Amino acid sequence: MGQNRQKTGKPRELQVDKAIAYIDFDQVNIGSVTPVKSTINENEEILFDNEHFKLWRIKSNDKFTVGFKDEPAILVCKDGIGSMTYNSNKYSIHKGEVILLSAIIRPLSLHLDESITLLQIALPEISKK
Repeated sequence: MGQNRQKTGKPRELQVDKAIAYIDFDQVNIGSVTPVKSTINENEEILFDNEHFKLWRIKSNDKFTVGFKDEPAILVCKDGIGSMTYNSNKYSIHKGEVILLSAIIRPLSLHLDESITLLQIALPEISKK
């Protein structure tokens, strides 16, 4: 069994066997996700969008809006460069970077320096608590 270090720096046993005990191996096969083109924006593909989890993939050569009204969002830049302005401050996002947009931030315009591929993730349940 693997080991991990506590805050004290001393090793402790990982509880892999207990974690495995909670896995439901009889759960129905979920299968792969088929992206669905957004009816609002042709550059967006919806991978998941339900009351628990949203995951959209956006590929664009032109500016577009990011974020959700009254929901926190995570932006993951897979490729390209863009920037947003909030409260007169400019925030850039580059390939490999992640930005958290708080639920109090309204949707923002993402201006592109080059074409971009972005994952936009939200957890709607969090904003309802």
